[in-house]
Amino acid sequence: MSCYRFLGTSGQAVNDIYQFSDRDDRMDILEHTLVCNHLAPTAPDTLGCFPYVSKDPFVIRECPDVFFSGNQPRFQSRVVSGDKGQQSLLVLVPDFSQTASFVLVNLRTLECQLQLLRIRSDLMGRDEKFEGGEEGWDKTEPMDEG
Repeated sequence: MSCYRFLGTSGQAVNDIYQFSDRDDRMDILEHTLVCNHLAPTAPDTLGCFPYVSKDPFVIRECPDVFFSGNQPRFQSRVVSGDKGQQSLLVLVPDFSQTASFVLVNLRTLECQLQLLRIRSDLMGRDEKFEGGEEGWDKTEPMDEG
């Protein structure tokens, strides 16, 4: 059995960089934080956190297999390669409260896809599908009705 390293945040760091920089691509921001080996490069200046003096807990010490940022406006994914041949899957996960969606990751292939949460009509008395969120997500696939 292989071990996989997942590293993720609820999205504040990506949102903060997006708000206070001229970068307009959140996936590029996520990749930049991985390349810089830091989860929250703007903390504690514009992102609230306790200022650490002796050791920075936000330093990324090992390259994760999957690096994600939650609560983003839309779903995106990208596989990036490091200097030593390591690969990481970067994933922007949409805000569940706005989209009722989640992301599935195939660890063998590093492919991922967005799934929309559906409520079966036999459970609720009627067929409902959440209609929130941004249009035009990449790779949006509804769940099977199985």
